[in-house]
Amino acid sequence: MSKNRLIADNELFYASIDLIISAKKTLVLIQPNLSNIDHLLEKINQLRLKGVEVYIVTRPEDKDPSHKKSLLFFEKIGCRIFTDPLINGRIIIRDQDELLTSSADLSKTANDRYFDIGIKSNDKSLIDKALEYAEKLMRVIDKKRKSSSTA
Repeated sequence: MSKNRLIADNELFYASIDLIISAKKTLVLIQPNLSNIDHLLEKINQLRLKGVEVYIVTRPEDKDPSHKKSLLFFEKIGCRIFTDPLINGRIIIRDQDELLTSSADLSKTANDRYFDIGIKSNDKSLIDKALEYAEKLMRVIDKKRKSSSTA
């Protein structure tokens, strides 16, 4: 039976972490900001060491050294990274089995500061639509990257 749950604030932060660390096959992270996520770097590295494919869709490097550090770390450990300055959505998809979409960034700082809300779901049709969107987004970004490198 599929289940959708509305979650908020502190519960949302911990649900995000739990979803990430429980990945067994694939993890898709669409997050505009990867600043101040040191609490997740080693966890995602452990996933990669276990063979989990990790796809990261985010904004490109900017003047924020923490965001840049995270991007470099993810590149180093073999994550598939797609960047575009217009990324604004926030979604986590784990193993094509569960998703979390919310207004929250993944940083501990954001969790301590903001009121956020999201929906966690294991509804297969919803997950399939989210994956379809993520794959389309990655193709568009990849196409833009390839066309700008040949220009």
